[in-house]
Order: sequence, then structure tokens, then C-alpha cells
Amino acid sequence: VTGVTTPPAGYYATGDNLVFLVAFDDLVAYTAAGAAKAALAVTINGVVRQAEIVEGTGTSATAFTFRYQLVADDTASGSITVGQITLNGSALRDAAGNDADLSGTAGTVSGIIINRLTPTVTASADGMYLRGQTIEITADFGVGNSINVTGAPSIELTVGSTSRNAVYRRGAGTNSIVFAYEVQEADVDLNGIGLPNPVISLNGGGLSSATNNVIDLAFAPPNVSGILVDGDAPQVVGQPLVTTPETPVGDPVPTGKPIRIAVAFDQAVTVTTTAPNTAPTLPLAIGAQNRSATLVAGTGTNRLIFEYTVQSGDFAPNGIVVGQIALNGNGSTVRDASGNNADLLFTPPTTNSINVDGITPRLTGVAGVTPDGAYNAGELIELEVQFSVPVYIHGSAPQLRLNVGTTADRFATYVGGSGTTGLRFRYIVQGGDFSEDLDYADTASLVLPAGSSLRDSVLATAGSQLDPTLPPPRSVNSISGTSQIVINAVAPFIANFTANSGSYTTGETVRIVAMLSQTVPAGQTFSILLDTG
Repeated sequence: VTGVTTPPAGYYATGDNLVFLVAFDDLVAYTAAGAAKAALAVTINGVVRQAEIVEGTGTSATAFTFRYQLVADDTASGSITVGQITLNGSALRDAAGNDADLSGTAGTVSGIIINRLTPTVTASADGMYLRGQTIEITADFGVGNSINVTGAPSIELTVGSTSRNAVYRRGAGTNSIVFAYEVQEADVDLNGIGLPNPVISLNGGGLSSATNNVIDLAFAPPNVSGILVDGDAPQVVGQPLVTTPETPVGDPVPTGKPIRIAVAFDQAVTVTTTAPNTAPTLPLAIGAQNRSATLVAGTGTNRLIFEYTVQSGDFAPNGIVVGQIALNGNGSTVRDASGNNADLLFTPPTTNSINVDGITPRLTGVAGVTPDGAYNAGELIELEVQFSVPVYIHGSAPQLRLNVGTTADRFATYVGGSGTTGLRFRYIVQGGDFSEDLDYADTASLVLPAGSSLRDSVLATAGSQLDPTLPPPRSVNSISGTSQIVINAVAPFIANFTANSGSYTTGETVRIVAMLSQTVPAGQTFSILLDTG
């Protein structure tokens, strides 16, 4: 014997033939002994079967065929063993009558599966699998071998140091069934997953063959070291930090100044924006206004920085409200290095101390605190310069220049109100003062000493500086427009006399009219000294 050609590897079922071709180094003649035939021993799953010679008696050849037809009891999970040829009374001789040397037929034949279905198992492509993505393990039982599935069979995986199960998902009724595992949030394995136990676990279910073949649950594990897992999506750590970097703590943020919000993550994140989408924003509620803080820094780090610059008209005296991060379209993403989308939800920060005043502070008018009426020398008049916001005097106190009909300037002196919306000024009427409807001299009559200022902040370097320009005199918001204060500290005098010309005798009346400089109360008696010489 020079060699044995064995059956090709594959699946064999009851009724199939295992065919062996035994070759010799010389022409050999086969002579049978009655019904008995030469046979080749074949061991299948521990049971010795006989593959009988096919050629008839008298056949001369250099190779002879031996065949065995499988029966239902035959099973093999991957290999069979070939033994020796037994002549059973027949003969194999060369032309000279020498018996053939029948040694050399023994050996193991691999890849032979008989009445058993052993799956060929493959896995998903190598790569990084993120939270929510699926790793699939496919068991292929060969063409024509449809598999019925009941229950939830599974295949064990190791992800990092954690045991997970890929559970049957689809394929019943076909030759290929698929097991699937969806990556969970806590799963991380950057060195490749494992198949620690390469066997299909039935878990109370079952796998059966439509051809009633026995199914092997064990399998040769595929290489899954290239399947990496990162289910650890970035998450916000704690509450965002809200600061006002250009506004003193406790002061409302004025127009033009930023509000900064820092959102920290448990790992570095990268922000990607695809046109026409815009970068993520952070919604803000500022009083009745809905605003958005824009991303200004932090991509590639574990802290994203958003900023909003207060606009004119923004007003939130009781704090702002910070909303959740908005991606502004499907083309905008916040992800970690593996590609996991960050969980952007966070507990809103406490921001009731972040007050906003984007209303431009202004001087609104001047009004009398003293009741309307007429005032004489020595009497006190109190006035109030009014503002749209509380104001603070920084430096020396201002004065209010009044128009009281004199050539010399008259000033009302500041007496209080810094930190409120009204600055109070007091004036004591002096002799010679006169005004039929009191007002200040001009729009520049609120006089600030050099180096002094009015601001809407208690700090001299913060907030906005107010313009001290007054409304025009006699306008609706001036003193005369809001009050009716009359000053008369000028003594009345006779401007001129008039009398009827002519000659008068004893007993006749001469009527003389004295024209006074101002109205005087009725009921007074006056006398005039006349020269009648």
C-alpha cells in the first residue's frame, strides 16, 4: 500500500457513503472467496465499521475502492480513524502470486462530521463598539442544515473583567443563527473582548436540526481580540459653574459684560459641527427673555465653556435660569475619543444670585419733594433728581443749580439718597429770590465736582457711569413740569404813581394810583406823604 485517499472533510448523514481509495505500488489482482469481501476497518465514534471493497473478483488494478454507507447510529464530531484491510478469505496478489502487503492504511481523517452539526462560528468585524452598538456572534451549521431554535440560547463573552452574554437574536429556520450583545454603559474593554467558554448555552431552550442530526454545542472560538468596547459615554460632573468674570460679586451684570458657564465632564470631549448647523449652545432665561450662551472654548478637554454677553434690555433682578445643552441639529456632536455621544443632561445650577441689569441707567427727571405753593425768604425747598436705577455717588457730592431770578448762581445742596433711585437736594430761599414756577438753570445744572461720578454700582470701578444731563428746563420732566413751586423773596416797591392833572380846591379829592412791583394781599392800608406847598 502506498497511500489511502480518504473522504473529503464535510457533513455526512445517514445513507451517505464514506469512500476510500487504497493505492498499491504494483498491479494487484483481487480474488473473492464467495460472498465475503475484503474490507477496510473504519472507526466512527469508537465503533468499528467495515468499508467493503467495491471491485468485483478477478479485477486487477493499482488502486481499489472501499465504501461504507452510514447508518443512523453513526456519529462523528470531526474525525474518524482508518484501520487495516481485512481479506475475509479473499486475496490481493500481484501477477507472480505474491500477497500484497496491506500495512500502511491506518490513520486519522479530520473534518468528518457524521450525523452531527458542528457550527463554524464567526464574530463581528474588528473595531470599536460603543454604548448601544451590537456585537454579533454567528454560528453557521452548513448549507442545507436548517436549525430550529427555542428559548434564548446564548454564548458567553467577557468584556473587560465582566461576563456578558450574546443572546440568540435571529436565524431560526436557516443554517446560520445569530447571537447578539448590545454594549452597555459600564462596558469598557480596550484590549479586546474574550470568548472564555466556546459553547452554546441552551439556558432551558434548545437547538434542533431539521434533518434530526445531533448538534454540537461546542465550537472552535474565532479570534475576537480585535473587538474593542467603550460603553463609557462622557457624563457631566456635578452642576455647571456660573461666573461673572468682569462684574464684581453681588453686582448685577450690566450691558456688554459676560456671563460664563463651565460644564465639566468625567472625560475629555470633542465638539464637532457640520454646516449648516451651529456649535452647541446653552439656553438661558434672563427675566422674560430667552437667550443662548455660545460655546467659546473647551473642545478636546473635559470642560466646555459657554458665554453670553448681556444685551441692552436684559433684566433679571432675581437671578437667571440655565437650561440644558442644545446641539442645534443632527450635525452637531459632543463625543469622547471613542465616539460615544456625551450624556449632556445635568442638574441645573443655583443661579438666583446671578442678577442681570441690561437696562441702560439714565436720569429721568427732577421733581419737588416740597409741596406745591409759594415760598418766601428763609423757607426750605426740597427737590429730588430721579434715575431709572439706584445710583451711587462716588467722590464729592453734586449740587443742583437753580434759576431764581438772581444774577448770582443759587445751588441746592445734596442731602441724601445715594444707593436709591432719587438724590435729594435742599435749598433755603434767600432774599431777592423770585420765580413764578421754579426750575433749574439749564440741562447742565446737576454739577459734579471734578473726579466725582454717578454710577449704578457701589464700586467706583464697576457698573455704568450715568450721564448727569438734565431734561431741558420747562420740559415735562423738569421741576416746573412736575411741580408748581413759587418763590417770592423780593420786597414789593412802588414802581410809579399816576394822578389826574388839574386844580383842586378845598374839599375836592385828588385820586393818586400807586403801581406796585408785585401783588400784595388785600385789606392792607397804605398812606402817601404829599408835598402840597
